[in-house]
Amino acid sequence: MELNAEAILTELNEQNELFNSSRNEVHSLYEQQSDYIQNLINQFKPIFDWYKGKSIRFTHPSLKVNSTAGPILGADENLNYAIVYNIGEEKLEKVTLYNENRESYFIYNLVRDGHFQNAVAGISYLTIMLEKYRKDLDKLALKLRNEIEEEA
Repeated sequence: MELNAEAILTELNEQNELFNSSRNEVHSLYEQQSDYIQNLINQFKPIFDWYKGKSIRFTHPSLKVNSTAGPILGADENLNYAIVYNIGEEKLEKVTLYNENRESYFIYNLVRDGHFQNAVAGISYLTIMLEKYRKDLDKLALKLRNEIEEEA
């Protein structure tokens, strides 16, 4: 077998250009997502502060995690950790759920690790979270009233 190194190198150089172009596009999209999340955080800060001031726990519409520190922006599949926007510190934190260990976490890492949609959902949820809590309490109150009536 005769190897044509020059032809292979030409092909590799072409593939490398395509690879670099794809890598740059992905990086640019991560940056756009990061900027979007940062802007959303900035817009929602007064709402974060309101919830925090009322000592209402933050939850997420699809993740089974809650926090007193701030909104939930992501979590791993096994719920070993959650990503929380810490209102008091004004930064993202990766919180290990079984021991509450906290470490700084960058927005770029949040989107790179695939949490963009969860982050948007976790922040946007604050517009309806209190209503959901009230409806859940109303259902519980109805259940409790019915239990009392059944026993009376």
